[in-house]
Order: sequence, then structure tokens, then C-alpha cells
Amino acid sequence: MNRSGILEMERELSRRSFFGLIARGLGASAALDRISPRMQAALRTRRPDTVRALKVYSTIGNLVIPVDDDPGWATFDPGISEYGLNVYVKQIFLANNQIAFDGFLDTLNNVDDVPAILGYDTRFLLMNPAAQNKYLTDIVTGNYENDGYQDILNLAINASVVSAKTTYFSNYPRHLATPGAEFQVLAPSKVRTGWDLMGLKGPVGPAEEKALRDKYFNAEEVPGIDTRNPWI
Repeated sequence: MNRSGILEMERELSRRSFFGLIARGLGASAALDRISPRMQAALRTRRPDTVRALKVYSTIGNLVIPVDDDPGWATFDPGISEYGLNVYVKQIFLANNQIAFDGFLDTLNNVDDVPAILGYDTRFLLMNPAAQNKYLTDIVTGNYENDGYQDILNLAINASVVSAKTTYFSNYPRHLATPGAEFQVLAPSKVRTGWDLMGLKGPVGPAEEKALRDKYFNAEEVPGIDTRNPWI
């Protein structure tokens, strides 16, 4: 296992307040020490690779945001998986720290390998969706505390789930701004995106901006509020 990468990954994620509860228990360092030499060897039987890690990440996205009556993760794959992994995880969550990102890819490969070691008789990517969902639920609910994997797998699963939801509900694939445009106008789309599902109207247009300016023109200043405060 990529010890230095996993520790760097934990350090970067722990700096983000919304990941405050991810590294629970003993933490990744102590968890690595708890894994027996036999299981360490089992996790080294396959070389970690980015292709397999992307497949694991994509599978997690499909489980978190399935296709039903509305579009889901698979509707926009493979682009959405590549974007979520390489932009949200690598650049935003891990601050473009390549060592930490390599550690994250390693943990995704471990997510695939560990089930066979724990008695599932198959790898994560070869399970049916029901078994995959149970496996991820077991990780999130802490059912592997005694196996030495909990803190490590928890890092991978939680970061994958949060980044997948963030990517999808950031209106992928209509999420990028038009460079230099004063107003962002979304082109019509036949496919419902995350914003459509949440009922969001999209960026403020010229008519709405004018209406807002007219509405609040000469608005009364409330005594006691410091309007110079950038946080209000």
C-alpha cells in the first residue's frame, strides 16, 4: 500500500472542515500499522492503476446517484467520472497534491481488492449492484473497525461520495462559465441536470439583475449592521 500517499491524502482531507469526521477512530497511520503482513501482501498482489481506480470511482457515483425516472451519474459517464476525480478530488479536495492523489487512487484500488480478502469471494467491481451497495454501507457504518481497513476505506468512500454529489449537483455538464461573458446564459438542454432536479433557475440574467437593482434602490440601512463586513 502507498503509505506516504495515504497519509498525505488524510492530511489534505483533514484540512477541509466538511471532512472533519472522515478520519475517525485511530486514523490512517495507526490503521496501516494494524493491517497484518499477510493482508498487506494481499493488497500488493495487483499493481494499482488509474484505469481501475476510475472504474471504482464511476461505480460509486452510479450507486450514489442512480439513473431512475431522472438522469443519474451514468447518464453523463465517462466524462463526469473523469471530471469529478481529476477536478474535485485532485485539485479541490487534495489541493493538487500529486502524492496525496496517488494515495487516493491506491485506496480506490484497495476498495476493489479488499472484499475478496474479507470473504466476499469476489472484487468490488465484479459484484452485483446490491452487493456493492451493502459493501459500501458496511464501510460507511464502520463494520470493518476490527479488520484494520475502516479508516483507510472510509477516506476513499467519503471523498468519492462527496465529490460525486458535488459534481453532479454543480450542474454537470452545463457547469462551466462562458469566459468573459457579463451574463451567463445556459443553452437549452433536452437532458435534465442536477440544477433542474433541484428546481434552480440558473445564473442571474440582465432582466433579473435590473429588477433586483430597482427593488433595492435606496433600501433602508438597518442600524447596528456594519455593511463593511464582507461576511454579511
